[in-house]
Amino acid sequence: MKRIKNTFAPILLALVFGLVTKSCKNDFSEEDVLQSQKELTQEQAKENAAAITLASGLLDYSITLHDDESPVAEATITITNQKDGSVATTTTDQNGNALFVDILLGGYHVAVSATSFANFSYMVDFGSLLEGVHYQNINNKIVPIETSEASKIEVFRLDGESAATIKGVVSIETDLTNSAPEVPQDITIRANLDAEVNAQHSRLENSNGVGNTSIYIEGSFTFTQGNIGIALVDNTSGEYSMQVPANVKGTEIELLFPLVEAGQRLAYSNINGADEAPQVGVLPAVFGPDITPTTTPAIPNVIAEFDPVPLPGRGFTMPIERRGRNSILPAQLNGLIDDFPIEEDFPNVKFRATQGSGYQISPTVTITAPESVIDTIAGIHADMLWDFQSITITDGGSGYNPFQDVFVRARFTLEDDMTSDVFLAIVEADGSGSLPTGIIDLNVPEEFTHQVFDVELIFGATPGTLPTGTLTYSGKVDVFHVYYAGFGYTTVPDFEISGGDPTEPATLEVTDMAFRHFTELDNSTISQPYVLLPEIQYTYANVPGNKITDTRFLASNLNEDGDFSVGQIIDPLEDYLKVEDHGLDFNKSVLNTVGNSGKKVHAYLDQMSYITPEVLIIEPEHEQTTASVIIKDGEITGLENIYVGRGYNSAYGLTLKTLDGLTEAGSGATIALTGFLEDLVTTEHTWSENYTITNPGSGYSEHANIAEEPFSGPVGAITVKNGEVKIINVNYGTGRPVDDLGTSN
Repeated sequence: MKRIKNTFAPILLALVFGLVTKSCKNDFSEEDVLQSQKELTQEQAKENAAAITLASGLLDYSITLHDDESPVAEATITITNQKDGSVATTTTDQNGNALFVDILLGGYHVAVSATSFANFSYMVDFGSLLEGVHYQNINNKIVPIETSEASKIEVFRLDGESAATIKGVVSIETDLTNSAPEVPQDITIRANLDAEVNAQHSRLENSNGVGNTSIYIEGSFTFTQGNIGIALVDNTSGEYSMQVPANVKGTEIELLFPLVEAGQRLAYSNINGADEAPQVGVLPAVFGPDITPTTTPAIPNVIAEFDPVPLPGRGFTMPIERRGRNSILPAQLNGLIDDFPIEEDFPNVKFRATQGSGYQISPTVTITAPESVIDTIAGIHADMLWDFQSITITDGGSGYNPFQDVFVRARFTLEDDMTSDVFLAIVEADGSGSLPTGIIDLNVPEEFTHQVFDVELIFGATPGTLPTGTLTYSGKVDVFHVYYAGFGYTTVPDFEISGGDPTEPATLEVTDMAFRHFTELDNSTISQPYVLLPEIQYTYANVPGNKITDTRFLASNLNEDGDFSVGQIIDPLEDYLKVEDHGLDFNKSVLNTVGNSGKKVHAYLDQMSYITPEVLIIEPEHEQTTASVIIKDGEITGLENIYVGRGYNSAYGLTLKTLDGLTEAGSGATIALTGFLEDLVTTEHTWSENYTITNPGSGYSEHANIAEEPFSGPVGAITVKNGEVKIINVNYGTGRPVDDLGTSN
C-alpha cells in the first residue's frame, strides 16, 4: 500500500503566516480573531470534502490471467461500475497483467474475453470509504491513501481437453390429473464453478489493517460463451446439456436448479379453508430442490350432482295499518281527571293537565279528531270549584222591613238552563228598609258544580227596589270529566280549552300515545314463488325511544262489514301459515279463531306501539342436496356424507358426473333416489336418503390427482472426469401449491 504525500501543507503554512501577520496590526481585535478562525474552519471543510472525494477514487485493480501458470496476453477485460454504469476497458500485457488505475470504490461487473479461451464474467465489490484504509484524519485534516486490489484467474481452453459434459432430461408435475410428467418452461440450469475455477482474489482490509472479506462475490462466476457451466432446458423435450471444467482425477460440480413458479392443473374442493364444489382448475404452485411437496387433494374423479334446488321465495310483504283506539284516556283515570297537576306516564299514553285559576264561568273543552272518527269524538266537561271572596253593594234598594235579615245568594246557570243557588251571606237592612252599601267579605266553603254558563248575584225579595252590586269570585277546574271516551283514534288528539275569562288558563294535553296495529298477508309483490316459509318478526316501541323486536301476533276474524274479534295469540306467525298458489295464506286448520269460511283472518300485532311497527320478513334460503360417492374397484358402491337440501318442490334426482377437464375418468354409473316426503303445508319435498344403484359403472377412481412426489435430482456435488458424459435426469415433482388446498374433499 502506498500513500500520497501531504500536498496541503503549503496551503496551511500560508494561512497561518497570514494570521500572524494580521495579528501584528495595532487595530487587531477579538472580532478579527473570531472571523479569521471562522474563515480557516470553512476553508478546511472545503479541503476535507475535496480530499474525501479524491480518496474514494484512488483504487488500483490488477487482474492476472494464466493458463496453467502461463500468462495469457492480449485478453480484453471490461469493468462496469454497478452504481453509475461507467465502463473501463484494457488488455493484458505479455505477463498476463491488466491494470485499472484510480477507479472508484464499490461494485463492478468484470467481463473477460480471450482468443482460444472461454469468455467469462464475475462480480467484485471493493467496499465503501473507510477511515484508516482509504484516508487518515490527522488533526482534523483528511489525508487520502492510495489502495490496490488484485485477482489472479486461470482461464479455460475451448478445445475441450479439460472438460466434461452433463446432460439429461428435466420434468415436472404441472398436471396432477394424468400420470405423464410435463416439461418446465423457460428455465436455465447452472453449474456453481466457484470451487472448480482456479482463482485467487485479494481481501478487503478493515481499519485495523486485517483483510477479512474477499472482493469476489460468491457464485457470480459465469462462462459467457457456449454452454460451459450453463444449459437452457428445451421447452418441448426437457433436454439440457452443458460443459463443465473437469480433470482426469475427477472434479466435483454442484448443479444449481432454479425455483420454478408455474400454474398446476389439479382437482380440488377447498381453497384457504373455503369449501367449493369439486372441480379441476389451474392454480399457482412452486417447485424446487428446497420445496417440500404437500399431500395432493384426495378428490374422486366423479361427483354426485343433484338436481338444482328452485330459487327461494321472495317479495312477500305485510303492510301495517294503525287500528283506532277505543279511548283517548288511560283506564286508570276512570273517566275523571282530578289530581292536579297531572304529569303521568300511564301505559300507552303520556298525560299532562293543570286546573288553571280565575275562571268566571266554566271553560269549553274541544277535542280534535281525524275525519274517520268525527261521529265518535270523545267528550269532556270541565267540572269547577268556586271560591267566593266578597260582595260589593252599590245600591241598597228599598222596601225591606227595618232591620230585616236579607239573604244573598249566587245563582249558577247550568246545562239545559237549569239553575242552582249557593248561599253567600245574610245582610241586615237599616231602619229605612235599605241594605248598607260597601264591601262585605265572605267566608263560605268552596262550591263544586258541573258546567256553569253564567253566575248571577241574587238578593232577597222586596216590595220595593232590589239592591244592586257585584260578586268577586274565582273558579278553577276541579275535574275534567270524560263523559264519552270515543273510539277510532289513529292519531294523538289535541285539546283546546277556551272561554271562562281565567287569570291562568287550565291545560290538558296528551303528549304521546301508543296504538294497536294490524297487518294483512300481501302476495301482490311476490317475485319468486315460495316453497319454504319465511320467518316473520316486527319491531315496535312500548315506550318512546325503546325499540323492541317481537314475534307474537293475534289472529282475528274480520267479516264483510269490517267487524273483527280478537282470537288466539300465534307465535311464531309462520307456524300458522301455509303455502298456497306459491304465496302465503293463513293455515285455518290450526287457527281456532275461524268460525266459518265466510270470515277472513287478519293478524294483529300483539303489542301497542308508540311508533308505526315494521314487519321484518326474513326470507328463506334454499340449499341443494349434496353427497360423496363411494368407489371400490372402479365401481360406484354407494353414497356417503349425505346432506339433504331444503326448498325442493318436487322429487328430484342426481347425475354421476366426472369432473370437467379430466382425461382419465370412469363412466356408466347411475343411481335412482327414492323415498320422498311431501309437506302438505309448504309443498316442500324432502328426500329420505334412500336410493338404488341401478348401474355401478366402471373406471372410477377415488383420486383424480396423482400422489405427491418430491424433487428428484442430485443433492450436493457430483463428480465428473475429463471427457466424461454424465447423465443427470431431474424431476421437480408435484411441488407445493401457493394456496392452502387441504388434503381431501
